[in-house]
Amino acid sequence: MTQSSSSPMSQNSTKSKASEDLPTEASIYAQNSDDTAASWSEFATDEIVMESSLPFPLEAVPNQSKTINTKVNRNKILQRFYNLPIRNKQLLGLFTSEVISILGLVGVGALLIVSSGQSQLRNQAKSELVVTQLNYNTKIDQMGFGFRGQSDNFAIIAAANQGDALTPDLKQKVKKILQNEIKAREIEYATLVGRDLTVIVNANEDRTGEFFNPNNLVDQVFRKPEQIKSSEIVSWSELIKESPPLPPNLMNQDALIRYTVTPVKNPNTNNVIAALVSGDIVNSKSPIVEKTLEAFGGGYSAIYLRKPDGDFILTTAKNQSQNLGSDSELNQVNLPDQTLLKEAVISPGETVTKRIAIGKQTYTMAAIALENFAGDPIAVLVRGTPEVQLNELLKNSLLLQLLVSALALTADVFLAIFLGKTIVKPVKQLQSTAQEFSQGNRQARAEILADDEFGQLANTFNQMADSIDSNIEEISLKEIKIRQEVEQARSLQQSTKIIAEEQRQIREMLQKRAVELLKEVDLISKGDLTIKAKVTADEIGTIADAYNVTVSSLRQVVTQVQAAAQQVTASTMDALVSVESLSVAALQGESEMAAALDRTQVMAESVKDVATKAEQAETFVKQATQKVQLGDTAMNRTVDGMMAIRETVAQTRQKVKRLGESSQKISVVVNLINSFAEQSNLLALNASIEAARAGEGGKGFAVVASQVRSLAQQSATATSEIEELVSEIQAETNEVVVAMETGTEQVVMGTQLVNETRHNLNQITAASNDINRLVKEITRATFVQSVASEAVTQTITNVAEIASKTSQEAEVVSSAFEQLSQVAQTLQANASKFKV
Repeated sequence: MTQSSSSPMSQNSTKSKASEDLPTEASIYAQNSDDTAASWSEFATDEIVMESSLPFPLEAVPNQSKTINTKVNRNKILQRFYNLPIRNKQLLGLFTSEVISILGLVGVGALLIVSSGQSQLRNQAKSELVVTQLNYNTKIDQMGFGFRGQSDNFAIIAAANQGDALTPDLKQKVKKILQNEIKAREIEYATLVGRDLTVIVNANEDRTGEFFNPNNLVDQVFRKPEQIKSSEIVSWSELIKESPPLPPNLMNQDALIRYTVTPVKNPNTNNVIAALVSGDIVNSKSPIVEKTLEAFGGGYSAIYLRKPDGDFILTTAKNQSQNLGSDSELNQVNLPDQTLLKEAVISPGETVTKRIAIGKQTYTMAAIALENFAGDPIAVLVRGTPEVQLNELLKNSLLLQLLVSALALTADVFLAIFLGKTIVKPVKQLQSTAQEFSQGNRQARAEILADDEFGQLANTFNQMADSIDSNIEEISLKEIKIRQEVEQARSLQQSTKIIAEEQRQIREMLQKRAVELLKEVDLISKGDLTIKAKVTADEIGTIADAYNVTVSSLRQVVTQVQAAAQQVTASTMDALVSVESLSVAALQGESEMAAALDRTQVMAESVKDVATKAEQAETFVKQATQKVQLGDTAMNRTVDGMMAIRETVAQTRQKVKRLGESSQKISVVVNLINSFAEQSNLLALNASIEAARAGEGGKGFAVVASQVRSLAQQSATATSEIEELVSEIQAETNEVVVAMETGTEQVVMGTQLVNETRHNLNQITAASNDINRLVKEITRATFVQSVASEAVTQTITNVAEIASKTSQEAEVVSSAFEQLSQVAQTLQANASKFKV
């Protein structure tokens, strides 16, 4: 409705504006062309078309309207949602958003609980695995402590000393000790091994004299006397040889064993004489894993043996489920998947974790590899923490979240129903009012119930209804005005046709008179300025009169130009002769000045060369004088140095003599030390004799006497070497003294020669000073001549430049006069064409 009312208003305003501009457009058409009548007929036709193209009949009020329903093709489900009432849409939207929020909250909460719980379980499983390691290593530490004490047992030390010659009583005693250790510690191996790696005594089947070096541990103890604790694999053939009391389930398979190898040392020499080997088989022994289960109230604990081919064998395990009670203990339960064990072997020294289900119970497993003495993984410790508490926590949390979500969803439904009532009621009222208005009741208005968006919508609807009523009245008024303007346009069209015909006749008459005027003035374009156009009373006569005045002025100008051209031609010829004479004279003067300048420049160059060489000679003389002075100074220093060398040589000679005297004193001291060494050697010999007489009690004294005698012999040898060195020093000292005296004489002769050289240099210096003074005077005179020569050269250069410039300007003036003469002749020829 709003669109249909606004369109007539815009067209009505366009018509009004066109009617206001009609006189101006008519006048323009009347002045320009004969097409004015046709244009106005087209304008009238446009007005009629515009009237017929109005969107409603001019005689009717636009109460008749057509409703256009435009539907957008949508998905069927989406279209069904759009077709729902607003109340149902709101209820469905709130319910859906609440369900999504609840599902997201519950899902994220459960995910956080599960992830944090699993992280906590992994850390707990790692901590519990550390306890399993402690329980595993406790038995090894106990064996090591016990057998370290037995290594100090006198019977075991005696048996180790006797070796193969062991007496039956002592062997039986040691065997009893070892058997007691096996029973007390519940182990399988207790063996005494000699340094030849053979069994001396063992607790089980008699293996005396057999080679026994399990995994080279015994040999390692002999090389490095420290106790070794290690987990190794013992073969079934070795177990048959030893025949220890085996666990009931261990049959025809290798076993995991914990060894301790303790060195047995001789108390007198502290040397390792034997090794005590203890071994505890792990297979089928539940106390190792039971302690872990007791400490943490259940779960899974196991130890796996890794065979050389990479397979795993369960040695001992126990599974105690927390949700089935204390009677639900299962022994030797294998893991359904060995991936955890393989990952532990791949990551030595690191604890790996994984979730594994055993039966109906899920555990968070932690595993770590055990290495033998060589550093190879041979077993894996496993600890499984049950996830019962985590599952219970997750269940309780989900129930609580679902309960809260149900309460929130119920409250959301009630809130949606209440909001639907408050929203749908004003919408339905507005819909009813709009339907009533569209059916023709222009007085229908919406009731404003509140200031919210629906209240603003109702207020907007009321304003729109008021605007539609006012637009209908305005359209009716503008329709009447448009009809009046159309009638005025039609009457104006008839007047415009008459005016256009009159203007056409006037234009034809003006065109005829203009052609006549052009024929009269055609001779003027050929140079005849005596022609005058015929002056009439119309507009063309005015143009002819102005044309005659212009031609008269042009005739006067042409006459003046002819006279001036003749005068310029005559003057130019006279001036051209004078300028050519001046140019010739200037060229001659320029050539003569150039020759004089060349000679002057040659003379100036010669003077400069003399001055330069004089300056160089002065410089060389100065340098020679300076070098002579430097030589004199060097000679003085040389003399001083010679004197200092002379004094130094004299002092050195005195010191060398003193060195010779000191070396003689050293010889005396060396002789004295040599006599001390001979006496010490004699005393040591006597002490050895006395020690030999004393027998067994004097052995220690004999050793000391032998060492003293050896020291005396070394002292005698050293003193003889020192005596030889002193003799060599004395001989070389005497040679140095002789060389010093010869050097002193040569220094005296050198000093005399230097003095004579210095005297000659002084004479050379005096002569150089005289030469320098003369060269300075020559240089000063040459410099004066050079300055004067440069001044003369500069003056001649300036004169030559002036002459050259004068010659060039004369040529330019001559060329300008020639061009001026040509222009004057051209101007005179052109002016002569006109007839005045």
